[in-house]
Amino acid sequence: NNATGLINWKPEFGQNGTYSITLRVSDGNLSAEQSYNLTISGASRLSITKIKFNIDDEDGDKKDTLVDGAKSRDIKPGQNIEVTVELADLFTQTDFEINDVDVEGVIKGIDDDDDLDDEDENIDLDAGDEEKARFNFEIPVYADKGEYKLIITASGRGSDGLDYQDNTTVFLVVEKKKHELAITKAS
Repeated sequence: NNATGLINWKPEFGQNGTYSITLRVSDGNLSAEQSYNLTISGASRLSITKIKFNIDDEDGDKKDTLVDGAKSRDIKPGQNIEVTVELADLFTQTDFEINDVDVEGVIKGIDDDDDLDDEDENIDLDAGDEEKARFNFEIPVYADKGEYKLIITASGRGSDGLDYQDNTTVFLVVEKKKHELAITKAS
């Protein structure tokens, strides 16, 4: 825009890459020039839209729905957690697919400082489609009280030959009372 100096450009689909840009301005007497590189990377159209927990509990199942950065309600050592990850293909082209989507969940450091992981594989998403991935974790009976990161990563290959990925992190809150004991072996 000659009046304001504003440069406005919206990259089209497929214009990923690095572009060399040189700006030249002049007021008729003096001029200036600046060069720089502009890198455009495509936003992933594979999206983790929702995470649901179904936690086995002696009082009946508890359910939690979490978004990125959220914390679960209290989970006790020894409980089973079914994790459902809702995925979406955000492309609007009707013939576009993201195939062989693998979804992995990793709970960092919960198993005596080791990680627990599980995955659901080979999910196919058509444009605008939503699917669910599921995996299960049993919280170790000797897990310490505290917050543990659950990192969820979804990745797949689009019909354009490019790889697409999304990830999110939520926190599992393990609650353990000092008087709760677990006998894991007796002889």
